[in-house]
Amino acid sequence: MDKIILFGAGNRGKDAIISLSNRYEIEYIVDNDKDKINRMGDLEGVKINGIENLETMKEKDVRIVITPVDNKEIIAQLLEMQIDNIFTYEANRDIKSVLYSVKKKKQLEAHEISIGKFLNLVSGKYSIELDNVCFRSGGSGVLDYAFLRAIMQYFNLKTYLEVGTYIGESISNVAPIADKCFSITVPLDHPASMSSFCKQYGMVDFSNRLVCQSNIKQYFADSKEFDFRMIDEKIDVYFIDGDHSMEGIENDTRKVWKHKGKDSFVVWHDVKKEGYQINEIAIEAIYNVLGNEEMQKFYICDNCKCGIYVPDECCSFFDSLCDFNRDVLYSYKLSIEVREY
Repeated sequence: MDKIILFGAGNRGKDAIISLSNRYEIEYIVDNDKDKINRMGDLEGVKINGIENLETMKEKDVRIVITPVDNKEIIAQLLEMQIDNIFTYEANRDIKSVLYSVKKKKQLEAHEISIGKFLNLVSGKYSIELDNVCFRSGGSGVLDYAFLRAIMQYFNLKTYLEVGTYIGESISNVAPIADKCFSITVPLDHPASMSSFCKQYGMVDFSNRLVCQSNIKQYFADSKEFDFRMIDEKIDVYFIDGDHSMEGIENDTRKVWKHKGKDSFVVWHDVKKEGYQINEIAIEAIYNVLGNEEMQKFYICDNCKCGIYVPDECCSFFDSLCDFNRDVLYSYKLSIEVREY
């Protein structure tokens, strides 16, 4: 059995002992609360020690498993002690490497591009015009649409495939500069459709209202079941914006990976949450498919919710977009023309 040391002698520590003792040899528990150590002595028969005991474990092949959910201060404490074999207890699951998560976060931070710097370069060559932005709940932001269109324009890309269409803002903003566009989205009567969501919450249903350009072919199907081989085209840009669960993102990413060519771009929406904080569920799902090596070609945007995988020959260009002055403020000139649909 692999050896572990638990950190935290609370209720989750007790739960961890019960859950993990048949898979791991639990050396002891440590806790920062000396009163708890003196008062309790042990938890479920496992001895409770002070944090100073970990000093002797640095060179040993023993994992430190943090049991509390609120663990940021404990992680920082262990890293300061130069202990990096750190894991967290995932209730009723197993243990999960913290250091791996830390490394992923650092890698993502190093691969954050300035969307302002990119759009500034593109606008020097092309006019980035957004024709349909509705600002409805469930839609994307202006810079998300601008990013998609700018990728198509700057790299002279002509085919686009979208997984997950609601009103149709993203695909309708790409269609005017594309030769062919494809949409895979669940049927309107599907329980997971935006139509069903709108009905459930008493919202006006604008599903597919903007999917009207002649070069768009739409497949009404669940992407979990859809056979991507039905689309017998080389796709330049994929946009994954369907089921936002880990299972859904992983499924769509895996299917796109089997279908795409070596020169394809893949863009995911919602890799960031509100406030542009990393969406760990989305990133974990993408990692599960791409793996460490391919993730070196994955970039996130600073001021929108998109992440992008780029072909080998484009990595140096995107690396240059990661080198930017964070004190620079980019502003955008917008003109408004309103239409009714």
